Amino acid sequence: MQALLQPAQWTTGRTKIFLKDAALDTMISTFKRHHARLICAWWKMARQRRLYLRFKRAITVTQRLARGRIMRRKFQMVAKQITVLQANVRRRLAVKRFKKILRIRAGAVSKIQATARMAAARKR
Repeated sequence: MQALLQPAQWTTGRTKIFLKDAALDTMISTFKRHHARLICAWWKMARQRRLYLRFKRAITVTQRLARGRIMRRKFQMVAKQITVLQANVRRRLAVKRFKKILRIRAGAVSKIQATARMAAARKR
């Protein structure tokens, strides 16, 4: 009570508090102003909270999209490297097969030549 009114505006009896003329109006207007400030502060807090949550969601979505893009680029690079590696392995295997075929043919040619020489030697 002392915080709301000047000591000259009120006095106490045995069981009651007696107020001067405008003291009650002063208390009511002070009470209303205080609660109006509380309500206004709450609305400001609620609006700021809503804006903060919207901003937080926007940041999260932006991060998700950026991370997805980075991972897709990395995947594409890895896929390209794997393709190059597969091409090199296939090329090497093809060269190996080709050399094997050449060795087989070279052996076959030598065999044919040896057989022809043997036949020629027998005829003489």
